[in-house]
Amino acid sequence: MIDTTAPDSPGQWLLRLSQKLDRRLPRLHDLDARLRGDSPLPEGAQGHASAYRRFQRKARTNFAELVVESVRERMTVTGFRTAAAGDENGDREAARIWDENGLAVESADVHESMLGLSDGYTIVGVDPGTGRPIITGEDPRQVVTIHDPVRQRQVRAALKLFHDPELERDYAFVYLPGIRYVAV
Repeated sequence: MIDTTAPDSPGQWLLRLSQKLDRRLPRLHDLDARLRGDSPLPEGAQGHASAYRRFQRKARTNFAELVVESVRERMTVTGFRTAAAGDENGDREAARIWDENGLAVESADVHESMLGLSDGYTIVGVDPGTGRPIITGEDPRQVVTIHDPVRQRQVRAALKLFHDPELERDYAFVYLPGIRYVAV
C-alpha cells in the first residue's frame, strides 16, 4: 500500500502527478487523433459514421500534420557547443552521447510531440552498468511534470506511467530530486 496522505511523500506526489496526467489525457488524445488525420466527425454524422469517415479521409487535407511536420523537419541539430571553458573534448563528448542514444531519430519524435501535442519530454538517467548517460524520448500521454511556480525551469516532481505488455504489468516511475521511486 502506498501512503498518499503524507505531505511531500513519493505517494502524495504519485497522486498529484497522476491526477494532473489524467486531466490532460482527453486533450492529448484529441490532439493526437487530429495529428493522425482522425478529426472528430461533424454534427449529424453519427448514424453513418463509417461511411462518413471513409469520405472524410478522401476529401480532406490533414492540416495538423502539415503544420507540425513542416516545422519539425526544419528542427535539426547541427552541432554541439558545451559551456565549459577550455574544455577541448566537451563538444565531441556531447556528440558521442547524442549518437549513443540514437537522438538523431529520437529527437524528431520529441519535437513532433512538442509541436503537435503541446508537450515534449525526455528522461535523462545513467546506465548502472556503464555509468554512461541514457536519454529517452517520452510520450506526453505517459509523462507529466510539476514545476516550481517561481523558477519554472525547476522540476519539482515527474511521473512516467506505462504498461509493459510482455510482462503484463503497469509501472509508475516517480522522479523526485535525485531519486526515482518505482511502483508496479
